[in-house]
Order: sequence, then structure tokens, then C-alpha cells
Amino acid sequence: MSVRQQTREILCLLDRGFVPYHGEVDPAVYERLGCTKRRQAQWFVRGQRFLCLSCARRCALVNPPGFQLVLAQRSAPSRRLAYQEVPQITVDQLLSQGRPLRVDEAAWATALSERQVRYLVEDGTLERVGDDRPLRISSRSVRSYLGQ
Repeated sequence: MSVRQQTREILCLLDRGFVPYHGEVDPAVYERLGCTKRRQAQWFVRGQRFLCLSCARRCALVNPPGFQLVLAQRSAPSRRLAYQEVPQITVDQLLSQGRPLRVDEAAWATALSERQVRYLVEDGTLERVGDDRPLRISSRSVRSYLGQ
């Protein structure tokens, strides 16, 4: 594959909401896939969907074991910085905090769109916390939804 084709494919993934995955991958994942190019692996992630561009097979996995799921946390800026490291958190850590989740956090944890999360709240599948705005979703109901 030419550099131009690979660049086009990466831009297409980024346009679809995928981001480069920088977490750790368990070597057992590559053994299950029969992958011989684990050093060249270029993983991209959106929600719980993972896609590898290292070879022509284009391995695609959904919520696979052996991946560390990460989510950037927002922090209150104390001052302007040209560069700031953003702490990362896994889905399990996010849900174990027990706090109500924003719609975008619930969407990320469930690998759904924000609109789909709102429909699940209206449907009663996900539990709304309080009647006030903004909408907050029970982390317990998200964990229950993921367990189905």
C-alpha cells in the first residue's frame, strides 16, 4: 500500500470518529489473530471498536479482551498552558466511580452515539439521575446495559 493510500485511509478513519490508540495491547491478542506484524500495528479506536491498519487483513474487534480502554478526563484549567498531559481512564474505572455520567461519557462507554444514549434514557433502558438539566445517567444502569 502506498503512503498516499494509507494516509487517505487514516483520514477516513479520523473522519468517522476513530482516534489513534495509545494504550497497551496484550500479546495474546496478536496470538489469537495470528498476527505476525505486531511491532508495526497501528490501532485506531472509537468507543469499544478497535481497527488495526498494520496489514491487508484490517483486523476489526469489538470490546476485545487484552486492550486497555482509555478515556480522556476533563480537568479544570488553573492557567493557560501550551502543552498539557490529559489523564486517561478506563471504562471500568469510569463506571466504578459511581457518579452520574454525562451523555458523552455514557456514549463513549457503550460505544453508541449521544443520540442513541438519549433514546435509551427515554426508553427506560438507561436510568436518568434526577429530573434537572443537564441530563445525567446512572453509571449502574450503564454497567447493567454493558452486561447484557
